[in-house]
Amino acid sequence: MIGSVGVEVEPVLALDGLTVVSAVDNPEKPVELGVVEWSLAWETKLRCLVDDEPGPTLARCSGCGLRRLKWEPRADYYVCENCGHHVSEQEAMEQVTEEAG
Repeated sequence: MIGSVGVEVEPVLALDGLTVVSAVDNPEKPVELGVVEWSLAWETKLRCLVDDEPGPTLARCSGCGLRRLKWEPRADYYVCENCGHHVSEQEAMEQVTEEAG
């Protein structure tokens, strides 16, 4: 059943101008977010609650431009397997969001 949910969600995420009013970042100050930004904000919040490490990312390395970032727990950063450049979790999420449009 989960596999079919992803198929149904993709067309929704691709809609231009679709926004969500959310207080995920600040309960006292709801803001309008795109669906991708909203879902990434919830993912970040939930990870913080369970103190979970981030998983694989499709973000490009800001040093060499390749998608070779791997999470290194001891560094608390993604490290590019190609050039060794360090990318923070926030930076990686912002790059993915930007590419998603």
